Amino acid sequence: MVGAVVVSGFDLGDLRLPDPPARLHMIGIGGVGVSGLARMLARRGYTVTGSDLNDSPTVR
Repeated sequence: MVGAVVVSGFDLGDLRLPDPPARLHMIGIGGVGVSGLARMLARRGYTVTGSDLNDSPTVR
C-alpha cells in the first residue's frame, strides 16, 4: 500500500496510520520534534526513513 498523509490544517485526532510494520517517510527528520516522533514510531515497529535539508548525526 502506498499513500501519503500531509499533516497541516486539520485536527490530528483524524490522523490514521497503517498498522506496523508499515514504512513511513518523514520530511524534516533532523529536527527535534520529527526525530523524536520517528524514534517512537520505530519502537512501535514501523520502518521509518526520512529526509532533511541539513545534514546532522540525527539524519545519519
